[in-house]
Amino acid sequence: MLAETEPLGFYIQGALVSLLRTWCPSLPICFSLVSHLSFPRYYADIAKLPAISDQDMNAYLAEQSRLHAIEFNMLSALNEIYSYVSKYSEEIIGALEQDEQARRQRLAYKVEQLICAMSIES
Repeated sequence: MLAETEPLGFYIQGALVSLLRTWCPSLPICFSLVSHLSFPRYYADIAKLPAISDQDMNAYLAEQSRLHAIEFNMLSALNEIYSYVSKYSEEIIGALEQDEQARRQRLAYKVEQLICAMSIES
């Protein structure tokens, strides 16, 4: 359990030093780099930075989204959606059965069919 008085960076630094001593004893330069890092100061410096506005954050995220749009993997996304739907299928189907418009479109039945078809193929 983390002590209230020690920042998280203190524990991260200790973990890195322990790992390097165990797995990289022949790499003294790597050990010296990590042992001299000042994680508590790093987090204190971050805390001193001015907060960014929601507008700036939204602009940054929109730019990152634009830059990485070609990296979107549709099959991976569909698999994640299927995992969610199959995990919460009872709740989803129950909610669809209670909704008037969803009942008219027979969405609960269609979701059941989708889950059945996907589970056969996987």
